[in-house]
Amino acid sequence: MEAKETVMSPIDVSKKVGEIVALSPMIGEAGVNIKIAELQAEISFKAGKKLSLEKQGQAYLEGKQAGIGEVVEWIEPFIETVDDGEFNKDWQTKLKEWGI
Repeated sequence: MEAKETVMSPIDVSKKVGEIVALSPMIGEAGVNIKIAELQAEISFKAGKKLSLEKQGQAYLEGKQAGIGEVVEWIEPFIETVDDGEFNKDWQTKLKEWGI
């Protein structure tokens, strides 16, 4: 989600202004603007945090996959020397599970 996608629409802002004024009739225009800015900041912050966590999760998965790939590459020559058929079948199943 891009930052511009988190911006409240004019309709949402109007609704929030109405709610703020109803709760605090003496708040004034500056107070309303501050409250709207705080609400917008909260919305954008939550969206940014979610996006950051998603990117971290993706980076973790990519790193994990790369690590598995390196280990498989290293161990494959040794597996060929001890292949008894049954082990190879289990190994192939595991490689498919890992997406390798």
